[in-house]
Amino acid sequence: MTTKDYFYQVQNAIRSRKNLQKLLPDLDEQMSAIGSFEYDKERVQTTPQNARELKVCEYIDIKTKYIEQINRCAKLIIEAEERLNGMSKPEYAEILRLQYMSETRAVYSEIAQIMDYSEDYVRRINTEASREFEEKYL
Repeated sequence: MTTKDYFYQVQNAIRSRKNLQKLLPDLDEQMSAIGSFEYDKERVQTTPQNARELKVCEYIDIKTKYIEQINRCAKLIIEAEERLNGMSKPEYAEILRLQYMSETRAVYSEIAQIMDYSEDYVRRINTEASREFEEKYL
């Protein structure tokens, strides 16, 4: 596995975690709406208790799976951060973090501007950082 492959997995975990966290409030809202009333002509009838309980259990199972997946993603993200913090030079970690773990993937010119380095230097340091990361962790 290459550094790039590893961080693509981390990027997928970041996106998955973010998307799943967005789904949780909607799921909670759906669970709270389960006991709704059905209005027929001259009477008000609620959903039978068993059907309501089954639906609540179904939503709880879904929510549990979402939370488990969020936790798996978080574990991978934390592992990546810990590995970056273990790099021999802080600029190695910063370049890899900017390139792979930021919300919008930074390109060499943006990294150079952020870190106040030349683009050629960023390319060279990135190669060194990737090599060290692979040797140390992959």
